Amino acid sequence: MTWMFDVTGLTTHTAEGIVAFFKKEIDDIRAATAGTQPPPVCSQSAASLATFTPCTQDEVRRIVMASPTKSCWLDPVPTFLVREFVDLLLPYITDMVNASLTQGLLPMSQCHAIVTPRLKNLGLDATDMANYRHVFSSKLVERVVAARPHDYLSTSVSQLIASITRLRQMLRVWSV
Repeated sequence: MTWMFDVTGLTTHTAEGIVAFFKKEIDDIRAATAGTQPPPVCSQSAASLATFTPCTQDEVRRIVMASPTKSCWLDPVPTFLVREFVDLLLPYITDMVNASLTQGLLPMSQCHAIVTPRLKNLGLDATDMANYRHVFSSKLVERVVAARPHDYLSTSVSQLIASITRLRQMLRVWSV
């Protein structure tokens, strides 16, 4: 991402300090909004994204093969090996991703990250933690989850169009 700039080694910020800073930011936002009324909701869709549809081996294979071959020391297997043996590993990877979608969590082995502080914009003061963005993810599951709202949105839009059509028909009847 071009908007983030690596400042590794340029500051003396610690992981604990960064966590404390962002935790305080969240606490401050919660304190500032405590007691305020939630924004009004005009209407709610009957559609719900309560569960994710399971992914297929074809979908996981496509995501793995489209992923960059870069790896880090936290990866249990380098990406180039996963890609080379994708057909052998596919049933296991697909089951792991589907278990994560069903349970709503990642296996403990996937709950580690290397977080590199990144400045929001080039030229900002690297000593001021307010100038940083937090970055984390589990890419494979993230990519599967990112594809899921399509079905939900398609259903919601279809329902919205049907509601608008019924409303127009009623308005025509009333205006006659």
